[in-house]
Amino acid sequence: MTTPDQNSSETPETSRVQVSAGTSSPWLKILIQCVIKVGAVAIFAAVVFGVALGGTAAVNVIAGALLVMVFSGISLLVAHIVGKRNPSAVIGAFLAAYVVKVVGFGILVFAFPRPDWLMPSVFLWSSIGAVILWQIAEMFTFARTRWLLYGDTA
Repeated sequence: MTTPDQNSSETPETSRVQVSAGTSSPWLKILIQCVIKVGAVAIFAAVVFGVALGGTAAVNVIAGALLVMVFSGISLLVAHIVGKRNPSAVIGAFLAAYVVKVVGFGILVFAFPRPDWLMPSVFLWSSIGAVILWQIAEMFTFARTRWLLYGDTA
């Protein structure tokens, strides 16, 4: 059996790796990661579409991606705010935010006329791509969070 070096201040208790706690509120980190990833791809796609189809197509790509980022980000922002105050209420907050998003999106679609600059196919496909990329980024970031499942009794 080995013993700690007599000249070292390291003891068996201090040489152990400390157990890390769970992530206190992962929602803001997930939001930031999703915005970075979707934003980067949207800028790249806007450049490609802008070169291929003109500046209006680039505006449509950015507008579609921004719409997705705003509406998808609402849930994560609400979860972050609620999660800091009452972590057990996050699921209810997600549900309420989802209802607000659906109603808000419905208002945008039906209450305002279609602008002249809107290219429906470019806007639609860039929005669909942004939603898919957002979901992938959200899942990967969420999967890397640490959840403290049991209270520290030691």
